Amino acid sequence: MNERWKHQTKSGLTWAIVTLIILTLFDYNNNTWEKFMYRSIVFTLIGVFVLGYLSWKRKIKTSTKK
Repeated sequence: MNERWKHQTKSGLTWAIVTLIILTLFDYNNNTWEKFMYRSIVFTLIGVFVLGYLSWKRKIKTSTKK
């Protein structure tokens, strides 16, 4: 696994887990197991592929400016 994917996975999963926990706590009464699993899959995919990629690009951009 190269450095980019390590960074994307770490930052994306961190965001996904924190967001999932916060939304589950706010919507605890209306939360079902299926809804929880759907949210966890969607947040993980968005976190790793979108937010992780954007975070990687920002990291590369700031490291080349120095």
